[in-house]
Amino acid sequence: MPAGTLDLVSLGIRVQPRRVGTGRFLGMDFDFRFRNPSGKWESVGHWKGGDRAAALEGLRERTDGGLPPGRYMSRPRTRQKDWDLFSLDRDGEIFTPEDDSTDQVRPA
Repeated sequence: MPAGTLDLVSLGIRVQPRRVGTGRFLGMDFDFRFRNPSGKWESVGHWKGGDRAAALEGLRERTDGGLPPGRYMSRPRTRQKDWDLFSLDRDGEIFTPEDDSTDQVRPA
């Protein structure tokens, strides 16, 4: 262990992550928006999770009939202004714009 760091275990102190009443770990709260057929972004809700995928899964379970496939954007409910874009397919798989840019170029 680097000099100057405090080892809580050697002091007999146990630190446990905070949990909500259902036993899930608390995480970051994420906002989600869906692009409707007319092209406008509408809120689909917010949910806590350890990351975006976990929060999206929690929101999906809470939403009657699940989330429709299509274009979404999300961001943590912090001071972050930029939204992360992604798509959901019919199977519920998440695809980001980076996934689309990995297409291989065919040799000429």
